[in-house]
Amino acid sequence: MISLSSEQSQHQALLAAEIYADATETLDYINLIQLEIDQSRVMGGLGAIWNGEPSKQMISTVSSVKALLFGDIDEDIIPEMIVATDNSTLDDSDWVIE
Repeated sequence: MISLSSEQSQHQALLAAEIYADATETLDYINLIQLEIDQSRVMGGLGAIWNGEPSKQMISTVSSVKALLFGDIDEDIIPEMIVATDNSTLDDSDWVIE
């Protein structure tokens, strides 16, 4: 707290309060800048790890998921090859691979 003594004027107390408020606001901005810097470092690190090409582990995981969904298959199946049947008597949830 700011206390006024006989030597201090009210002007000095207001100036001290303004300096404190400005310092607090500046500290908030510094914290925001530090958060942005940390976020940029993480994004830069992720950019260095992922070069746009799937790794062997990613390909293995996708193959395992496809095997679980479609059974053991020898050829590569992409989602565009999966189409709904034209038979209106079947439920819409029945899908076939052509």
